[in-house]
Amino acid sequence: MMKNIKISILFIFLIFLFSSFVFSDKITVTSNGESQLQFMYPLNQMYKANEDINFSYHIMNKTGFLVSNISTSCEFHLYNQKSTEIFEDNLKFKSTDFYIDVNKSLFNTIGEYSWYLNCNGTKGAGFVFSNFEIIQENQDYESNYLLLLGVIAICAFLIFIAFNLDATHVILKFGLILLTLFILKIIPAITAIGNGMTGIGFLKIYNRTLIVIIVWFVIYFTWEGVFRPFAEKKNWIKKRK
Repeated sequence: MMKNIKISILFIFLIFLFSSFVFSDKITVTSNGESQLQFMYPLNQMYKANEDINFSYHIMNKTGFLVSNISTSCEFHLYNQKSTEIFEDNLKFKSTDFYIDVNKSLFNTIGEYSWYLNCNGTKGAGFVFSNFEIIQENQDYESNYLLLLGVIAICAFLIFIAFNLDATHVILKFGLILLTLFILKIIPAITAIGNGMTGIGFLKIYNRTLIVIIVWFVIYFTWEGVFRPFAEKKNWIKKRK
C-alpha cells in the first residue's frame, strides 16, 4: 500500500515538474551551421489574431558580443500558411535590440505562420527561422494549460486507484489505465482544436507531456509484468507478499 502511494506521488511530481518546464516562456539562442552570428529571441509560439506583433532579437558574433546596425543589417521575411511571402522589411535598431513591428492586418487568418531572418555585415553573416501560430482573438490559451493540469490531476487519481488494486482486480486495473490514456489523448486535444489552436501550439506541448506519461507506463508495466516475476522466480529479489 505505502509503496503504491509512493509510486503515485512520484508519478504526479514528475508530470507536474515536466508541465511547468514546457509551459515556461523560452529564450532561444540559435546559430546555424557555419553562421558567424548568433541570434537570441523570445520563442513565442502563439499570438492572437488581428493584433500587431513585435519581433525582437539580440544578435551576437561568435564570441558572444552584441552587434549593432553600424556593422550589421538584417532582412525579415514573413510567410503565411501556404508558405507564401506576405511581408518583407529591414529590421530597425534601438539600444541593443534589432526589431520589427508587423501590422495586425497580416494576422487575420487562424493557423501557422513562419518567419526567416537573414543578416550580413562586417561582423559576419547568419540566418535564423522559426514557426508560430495565430489563434482566435477570444481564445486565452493559458486556460488550456489549466485544463491540461486539471486533466493530469484526474488521471493521477485514477492511476492511484489502479496501483492500489490487488492482483484479483487486474482487469479493472488495466481498464483504469486505458481510461486514463483515453482521457489524456482525446479530451484536451478536442478542446484545443475546438478553440482554434492547432499544430505547434497547445497540442505540441500536450503531446510532449503525453509521451512522458506513456514512457513511464511502459517502463512500470514492463518491470511489473516481465522482469519482476522473472527476478522473483530466480530468487534475485524477494517475492512480494
